[in-house]
Parts: sequence; structure tokens; C-alpha cells
Amino acid sequence: MIIRTLAVSIAPGDVRVLRGQCDFMQSPKSFPYIPGGDSCGEVVEVHPGEKEFKVGDRVMVLFEDAPRNALAEFNAVKTSLAAHIPEILTPIE
Repeated sequence: MIIRTLAVSIAPGDVRVLRGQCDFMQSPKSFPYIPGGDSCGEVVEVHPGEKEFKVGDRVMVLFEDAPRNALAEFNAVKTSLAAHIPEILTPIE
């Protein structure tokens, strides 16, 4: 699914990547590289037949194998790495 980014958590690993002090796990796999891992966003597009998420849902997303792309305005994410955000929470909470 595609989310529009609302908030991003910057972790120590993201800082190391931006400083060029990264190991194999955190190093950029290709360029251009957009850093950031864990994020919160609003669903703007889902795959046909998707049952758990719909356009307009607010979700939190974890990174899978390496933090990347969370600082982008829009991000393609796996639904298996996403969870609904309770209505009582704001994106930055």
C-alpha cells in the first residue's frame, strides 16, 4: 500500500547512515537513498482486494530489513509491517 508520511522516528542508525558511519545492515543498498525507518502515515492507496486497510486509515509502519524511505513524502509499504493507529493518538505520539 502507499502511505502519505505524517511523522517519522529518527533512530541512531539513521544518524549513522547520514554521517556515513554505517555497517552492512544499515548502509544504503542503492542511490538515491531516502533514510528513515519507523513512520506513521495515512493510507492513500491499497492493492485491490486488501481487507485490513483502506484509504484514509492512519497507520504506523516498521522497517523490515533496513531503515529506508520513511522520510519520503509518500512510501510504498508492506501491509504485514503496518498496524492501525488508535483514533485517540496523534501521528507524533
